[in-house]
Amino acid sequence: MTCCFFGSRDTSSSILPALRNTIRRAVNEYGADRFLVGNQGHFDYITQIMLNTFIKDEFPFIRRNVVLAYMPGTDPKHEPKDSSITIYPEGLETVPPRFAILRRNQWMTDHSDIVICHVTHSWGGAAKAVEYAEKKKKIILPIQ
Repeated sequence: MTCCFFGSRDTSSSILPALRNTIRRAVNEYGADRFLVGNQGHFDYITQIMLNTFIKDEFPFIRRNVVLAYMPGTDPKHEPKDSSITIYPEGLETVPPRFAILRRNQWMTDHSDIVICHVTHSWGGAAKAVEYAEKKKKIILPIQ
């Protein structure tokens, strides 16, 4: 099963233990073995660290990908450190930049069974992504 992540860009690192437990739950209870994460904001940053260290060590069989919203090479501040694990969804190159993150999040949801989320307010990209996932009847695991 595939799992993606959505969270508010200003998320505190204090959620790391809860994030780790929620990922474990996705693996142990739902059989998640592939994880998709974005690369904007602090939530995506700490999720990537969690997947690339603790979770990878605990569950070496998992696959993880960073899903880009912008064409590689067009925005240096959003370039991933390890391009070998990146995905740039087909068709995103025709989307205006101001809608790229929204469309990337929809793609991640469409290609996932489970959504792990930490939304701190009812507006913004993370909230819209979770709302979209609910409409698509995905399994939603909020980080508690």
